[in-house]
Amino acid sequence: KGANAAEKKPEDDDPNGEKLAAKPPLEEALRLSRALDKYAASFVATQALAVDVALRRKKPLVALRALRRLKKLDERAFVEKLALLAAARPRWTEAAKPVENVLDAELADLCGGQSAAAACRAFGMKRTRLPDRAACYRALATLGAADASLVLTAETAPPAFGKPLAVTDFEDALAALSGDAAAAERFKAEVARPKFP
Repeated sequence: KGANAAEKKPEDDDPNGEKLAAKPPLEEALRLSRALDKYAASFVATQALAVDVALRRKKPLVALRALRRLKKLDERAFVEKLALLAAARPRWTEAAKPVENVLDAELADLCGGQSAAAACRAFGMKRTRLPDRAACYRALATLGAADASLVLTAETAPPAFGKPLAVTDFEDALAALSGDAAAAERFKAEVARPKFP
């Protein structure tokens, strides 16, 4: 049975991806996003992709729907996508007035009545672990309010009875700081080197 299954495997009609590359990327991303939303809606990556695709398609209300779902799944991913939506908001002044009103009201609700930058900063102050602070830094950088001290003062020690941070968490934080050379060097010297001599 195993040998027959291997023999009947269909041949790839596009082994180099030329047909896939010829398709419009945004339409293909939308198709994949819809399929994922139908069959894997409870995954963080599905809702994060839905926000990204909706923003690129200039569909703010669709992005809001995915952002609300994302908030229920993962607050860290939510904060980063909230910043993207808030940063894109000024570009949608040509939207119909009811759409603008809904967008503004929903953003205010998602941010707890404060600005998006204040909501992101509040997340960073509440969640002190390095991965959360790196996400907060990226969100604030998107909004033009980057604060490297959030990453530089992040908690890196393992919690009692908890797993230590992975090397990838440190790499991710360093990548987040890549636009601020002084902060990146300080992170390497003060945070990463003591952990990885």
